[in-house]
Amino acid sequence: MNKIKKLQITVACLSITTVILSIRQSSLGFIILGVAVLLFTTIRGSQVGIAGLAISTILLFPGAQAGWLYRRGSHNAAYVAMQIQENGWPLTIDVVRRAFPATPLLHMLTIVLSKVTNLSIMPGPTGQTLITYLLSIILPAMAVIMVAAIAHRYSKAPISLALLPVLAWIPGFIDKTAFNRQSFGFVIFLIVALICVRQVSGSKGWRWKILLILSIVTLVGGHHFSAIMGLLIIAIAGMTSVTAKCLETGKFKLTSGYQFGVVFLLGVSVFATWFIIQGLGAGLIVSLLVVDPFTSPNVPEWIIEQSVTPSQISMILSGPALWLFQVVLAIGCMSLLYIAISDDKQFRPVLFVTFVGATIAVLGVLSRFITVNTLARIFTFFVFVGGWAAIDGYQQIQTEHRWLKRLPTIAVTILLVIGIMSVPIYYVSDVQPTYENRETDQQYPSHLYATGDFLSDYPTEKSLLIGDDNVEHVVGTQASMPTEQRGETISQGRIPEEGVLVLRDYNNELYFGSTVEFNYFAIKIGDKYETLNRRNTMIYDNGNESILLNK
Repeated sequence: MNKIKKLQITVACLSITTVILSIRQSSLGFIILGVAVLLFTTIRGSQVGIAGLAISTILLFPGAQAGWLYRRGSHNAAYVAMQIQENGWPLTIDVVRRAFPATPLLHMLTIVLSKVTNLSIMPGPTGQTLITYLLSIILPAMAVIMVAAIAHRYSKAPISLALLPVLAWIPGFIDKTAFNRQSFGFVIFLIVALICVRQVSGSKGWRWKILLILSIVTLVGGHHFSAIMGLLIIAIAGMTSVTAKCLETGKFKLTSGYQFGVVFLLGVSVFATWFIIQGLGAGLIVSLLVVDPFTSPNVPEWIIEQSVTPSQISMILSGPALWLFQVVLAIGCMSLLYIAISDDKQFRPVLFVTFVGATIAVLGVLSRFITVNTLARIFTFFVFVGGWAAIDGYQQIQTEHRWLKRLPTIAVTILLVIGIMSVPIYYVSDVQPTYENRETDQQYPSHLYATGDFLSDYPTEKSLLIGDDNVEHVVGTQASMPTEQRGETISQGRIPEEGVLVLRDYNNELYFGSTVEFNYFAIKIGDKYETLNRRNTMIYDNGNESILLNK
């Protein structure tokens, strides 16, 4: 090993340490410095540099939450795991909304690991090492490893560059670094994708087919939407086999993809059987996934009068910037497909990736009709499956056409700029969210857990907890109380007789949640905040949260 290589490794290791410590302390300046150095060493071809970038990206959001849990849905998933541990399965959850115990594999895995490691599942006021927190880091790390495995086998670009689109896709890491079913399902989905790419490329052996079947069964028991996406790419793999065979021989033979067809039908049968056994049926799946495009929601007057408008930059980042990211990847994939037509080793996997990209683009257009899936969440599937192919395409096209030599640099720059802009500053520093722009932090302080702890021990006959989305997920699970957001109640300044209200210090600027009728709402209650405090009996106040009872 030469001196320059040793120096690169030393600098990269120091930068990784700097970034990890800076994330823990929310020191934005040192985070930027460490990531910049790691990015420089990565572009210079350092494998240690890309590993450091992967670690930094995975820890970027949950890193400061060591001892607790990052993101709202993590608390629901941990609560379900605790309930299964205490009461067995199957389980009916009436306390916490948006809990889905019908797909329990993540929860069962968590219980087993908790028993083996003797680590807790649910967070509390005092920070402690949680198995749920460790899984929120391990699962996205496994996802990145799956992408690296695909890129290592099929990409001609250096692995340090092939992984850059994935690590630049910050919206994906905002979601997937939480402890929840979708993070678990996404890893299994990528295993399915890896197997499909291998099988499409002509890999022989029944062990891969058996592993594919086991993976799809695991998906069905792990996360419903990831299972649907897994079945979708199995169908795409079959279509790829048929198309490739047709292009190679000039004859259309539907039997070319029969193996994928058999696995697809088996997966659909398992999926349908599982949900029938659980008593859920197709109606629930449709209601979870699809919104009626022909019916406008009847928005209440209290939302119209008090609605909080998101900032322009957040609207750009939630739409146009995400599409631009996908367009850059699509151009790279199409370039690689053009070059790989004469390359037997690359053509089939690239054709598969291209079909996946086209399918995800269609789902992206339809995302406004899919209630549980944001645009970013849908695009994440393509970024992880096809990002490596885009970089490879840019690398190879500039080699064949020297006048395009700056194209890879332009593409990577666009991806990195969008990625950097997508990082909410309040996650990586001590800056507060801009509540008047609907910004909300999902890194929770110990005093919020203390509020839930107090409420769980407080003797009261009240049967309903009222609070915003953060209160529902954190305090509601801590106190094991049915929780509703009741935006109309808050806007009127009255607590119902059966209710306990938890107000957070920012609620005078932003109160947010969701309703059955029209999903998300964000309102500014203003003077009603003081009215609620004055009209009702305060039983708890820690300076950040207060608990109120109806007088």
